[in-house]
Amino acid sequence: MITSPIKPTHSRRPPDNQTRRAFEMVRSLIRSGVLVNSEQFVEDELVKRFDLPRVSIRQALVQLAIGVLVIRQRHVGTRVSCSS
Repeated sequence: MITSPIKPTHSRRPPDNQTRRAFEMVRSLIRSGVLVNSEQFVEDELVKRFDLPRVSIRQALVQLAIGVLVIRQRHVGTRVSCSS
């Protein structure tokens, strides 16, 4: 019997250039005060604003949530964290 190696369910790849760019751009908007505390924003608006794929925006927002700059809530959206 031949078995194939088990692949991890979550890969820990470094972010691609588009995700990194989206992360830097959103972080810059937060730090400069363009996006203010508790302001909610929509992925579609960021996709249009930065001309980047939705997946890159989504991954950047996940990274920003890990860094506590944004709060993401399922079915509610993403907003700037009050502690930023």
